[in-house]
Amino acid sequence: MKNFGKLSGALALVVLLAAFSTPAMADNFTLGSYSFSTGGNGYVDNVSTGGFRLVGSNGAGCCNNTTLSTTFTSSGTVSFNWNAQSYDADGFPYDPASINFNGTDITYVSGIPDVTYSASGFWSLNVNNGDVLKFNIYTTDGGFGPGSISVSNYNDSTATPEPGSLFLLGTGLLGMGGAVRRKFKV
Repeated sequence: MKNFGKLSGALALVVLLAAFSTPAMADNFTLGSYSFSTGGNGYVDNVSTGGFRLVGSNGAGCCNNTTLSTTFTSSGTVSFNWNAQSYDADGFPYDPASINFNGTDITYVSGIPDVTYSASGFWSLNVNNGDVLKFNIYTTDGGFGPGSISVSNYNDSTATPEPGSLFLLGTGLLGMGGAVRRKFKV
């Protein structure tokens, strides 16, 4: 019986470690963790677990920001592919796109009229509790088509453990507690 207690405690520890050493799943974007704002008629669409598309204002006048932002509540890594495009006849100078991390633009696409209408790249960011990530389209002319940022392959390793992991943690602690109790109850 003593060996059973040791074995169950060791097994519970292995299960517990396996639950928290599992790598984060790719494509785990959730819109609920982001806040959206627009000064015009911008919107978010194509929302999936892999990402989203943020579209700037069009036909709603000058000087509008369309922003999707989040404040992280734990440390980890966030990575994603991005693609900024302008459907504006006069190019990015009128619909610049930016990705901002903690108040600094890490990507700013302004382009040159009739030359650059799209740009793309990849970011992998180490984030801490309280860090802020923003995606923004700034509409300066309000017409001729909107700008947009598409995000894909979004992977956030800061995600809170799902209930299954918490259940495994609880059962592992119970198993270890039972093993310790048996050891001292002779």
